[in-house]
Amino acid sequence: MKRILLTLAIMASISSTYAITPKILFYGYVEQGNIETLIAKNETSPRLSQVEVTVNHGNEEVRAVKNRKTGFYSLILDVGKTYQVKFEKEGFITKIFEIDGSNIPEGNYDEAFKMFTDIKLFPITNAEDEQTLWSRPVAKCSFQAKTKSLVWDKEYAQVAFDNSLQIAAIKNDLTVK
Repeated sequence: MKRILLTLAIMASISSTYAITPKILFYGYVEQGNIETLIAKNETSPRLSQVEVTVNHGNEEVRAVKNRKTGFYSLILDVGKTYQVKFEKEGFITKIFEIDGSNIPEGNYDEAFKMFTDIKLFPITNAEDEQTLWSRPVAKCSFQAKTKSLVWDKEYAQVAFDNSLQIAAIKNDLTVK
């Protein structure tokens, strides 16, 4: 009986050491945005390469990479932190995304928290207040206990989108509803 209990205790400790720590997978394509066709849902955009993708946690730079020639980017992030992911390319308006993985509870998850997100970078137009787009996130996501997934804050994104349209001098009646 002691051997069985000892064997079970060893197996339990080994399996807990190899428990998979959940990760966040943030990935997609970076495309060139076109303000005139922004509302057209079926419009395809050319993909951008050599986009600098910088991941920060607080004031600390965690990683800086360039996306692929195909426009594809992918980042694997640890849970338990809030990240700011910045997409920059010369001649284009920088975009920042906030991914809050700080409230993901510990547990065994079958796979990573996947965040497929295509990024559209728009050419710099030197419009008034354009700099404000560069300084704060255009989208934020956080863990939702109800769905056990990372979810984009749609209200925040709508406000950021509306601000972008105003800066680009697009009338509010063209916004997505």
